[in-house]
This record gives sequence, structure tokens and C-alpha cells, in this order.
Amino acid sequence: MLAVLLVWVAVELTGNTAGLPVSVRTALMEIGAAAGADRLHVTSTTRTAQEQASAIIDYYIECGQAPARRAEGVCGVDLALRVYDPACHPGIDLYRPPSEQTRSETIRQMGAAIAANLTRLGPARGCMRHVASGADGAHWYAIDIAPSSVADPAAFYDAVTAHPAVIAGRFLHPPITGRPPSPVPDSAFHIEFRIIP
Repeated sequence: MLAVLLVWVAVELTGNTAGLPVSVRTALMEIGAAAGADRLHVTSTTRTAQEQASAIIDYYIECGQAPARRAEGVCGVDLALRVYDPACHPGIDLYRPPSEQTRSETIRQMGAAIAANLTRLGPARGCMRHVASGADGAHWYAIDIAPSSVADPAAFYDAVTAHPAVIAGRFLHPPITGRPPSPVPDSAFHIEFRIIP
């Protein structure tokens, strides 16, 4: 008689985990277990075009959520345009300071332009991959994992690239010793998953 012992390694998902699709949560836990992690910290997930507009304002233009940048005096539309690929510039230029227009109106206008542009670019776009847009948004989900929560980056890389739910070519990462460079360098582990109903 053959006995099989199953061992499930629990991986704690912390951070921005509300609303994670079950298939993405499961895939993250499988990746974490394969990499020997006991915790993965999610810093960013898929968002709407309006939420993207708000993030651009908060982290690059006004820097309310990026005090170090604000202290350096580098915030503004020019910074946002340098950060984002030119294909995703439409909408950023619609920013208006609070003295000219309400924040909610600026976000509405920027978000509408971002959504229209991303729909035009289609699912193969290489920028603003956290933004769900049009029909393509129903098929994938993007997340960022904090590198500080990954004890063994090489094992994590191997687990991510081997997982069948991860979209090939849509894993961006910081430099990892002994592994190929990211197609686009990223300060976080950016992973895009196929949504499995």
C-alpha cells in the first residue's frame, strides 16, 4: 500500500490583498510555497483608469504620497511623462492644479483619456499594465510584490516563471543575481496573471 503525505506550506499574503481574484490568490500562494516564502507583501494591484490618474497625481505630479520626491523638488507633469512610456502619455497632460480645477474633475478627465488610450493600444500594450481597460481587463490581473518580502529572489524568479497562470513576458523585476534581466527593470516584482474563472 502506498501512502502519500501532502504538506501544504501556508504563505501569508499581506498588504493590498482585498479583492484579489481567487485564482490569483491561489497562484501567489503556490508561487510563494515553491519559493520557500512564508509571506508575500502585495503593494499594488489592478486598478481603474481613474485610480491610475489619482496614483499619477499622488506619486509623480503632486507627490502627496511620495514625500522624498516632493522634498527633492522633482515632482510635476514632466516627471510623470519621464516615468511613463510615451505610448501612455495621453491623459497625463490633462492635469490641472487645484487652483484651476477640482481634483475630482482632473481625475475624471485624466482617467477618461487614459482609458480611451489604453483601449486604443489594446492588450499588447507595454505601459500602465496595472490598468484594466476594455475587454482585455477581464482576462488578466496585475500585482506588485515588495522585494523586501522575498527572502530568496532567485527561487522566487524560478517559481514565478514556472507557474502556468503567469503570462509569459509579463513578469518584471529588479536585478536578480544569476537570472536574466527584466525586459523592463522594475523596483518591485510585477506579475501579470491569467484570470482563471
